[in-house]
Amino acid sequence: MHSWGFFFNLCVTEDFASPHFTRYHPARYFVCSHVVLKIEGDEKNTNTSKTKVLPWKFTPLPLGSVRPLGWLRGELNAMASGLAGHELRFLPYVNNSRWLGGTQDYSALNEALPYWFNGLVPLAYAVDADHPSELRAQVRDVATEVLARQQEDGWIGPEVKLEDRNLWGRVPFLLGLTQLAEAEPGLWRATVVRALVKYLRLVDSMLKDGGKGFTQCGWHPNDCSWGQVRVHDFIMVIQWLLERGGVAGRDGEMLWGIMEMVYAMSAYKWENWYTEERYQQVVADATPGNPDFAFLHGVNVGQGEFLISGRRFPTS
Repeated sequence: MHSWGFFFNLCVTEDFASPHFTRYHPARYFVCSHVVLKIEGDEKNTNTSKTKVLPWKFTPLPLGSVRPLGWLRGELNAMASGLAGHELRFLPYVNNSRWLGGTQDYSALNEALPYWFNGLVPLAYAVDADHPSELRAQVRDVATEVLARQQEDGWIGPEVKLEDRNLWGRVPFLLGLTQLAEAEPGLWRATVVRALVKYLRLVDSMLKDGGKGFTQCGWHPNDCSWGQVRVHDFIMVIQWLLERGGVAGRDGEMLWGIMEMVYAMSAYKWENWYTEERYQQVVADATPGNPDFAFLHGVNVGQGEFLISGRRFPTS
């Protein structure tokens, strides 16, 4: 079992008072309708300025600014008191993770601990009134340990050899870090921004070296598909750094370049899938052997719909 992310990020504006359920996203549930995620402005906008990303139609509130009540509070407390709140104690994929110097994961993508972390961070700050310290202590301890293990070249994660490095497995952990920085900016924002910029400088060089870790994954080329079909999760991290992390100047230009590179390099363009010509209303083969499997995978579909409406940077 691993966590896909278990809290809510409200999208609000002065003319949007009541949230509407729900559009699934692995980092969090967005308590808003699909239209809420649509970017603001003229669709024909050809502005290529790299000063800021296009604004949300409705601005997501920072983690911790909304508290659960009633039924939702009960459900989240059940998670905190149950398996989700105790996986660090008993689940080898977490407490003996390669990310923490252990030996366990369920695949060479090394994504188990990142998924757990990305789910536990929002849960910890949603129920802190009822569980005032234990969950926050878990995420703080793991974040501290993982960032202390950041490698000299900037890589975050257990992979040492270049041929073993795949960008996708890091993304859920990076999303969790951005949420942690929003929940406790005084403690975490500077540390998170510094670590992510160092990591992204390395990513920039890898992408420019033939797409290493993104289109070239060495040991298992097919596993490149996860990072490409879910590229918008990575883009969300970059946009957070530009908007809320205060990254500008040369590093800001680098972040824009990375966004453009990963989008251009991805072999999976969701806007090309959702067309009359290509979209499969009836799927004869839903197995990984289908060349379009990446577009049929249930989690990918939810993420892909977000990308179509949530891409917030101009492209040529």
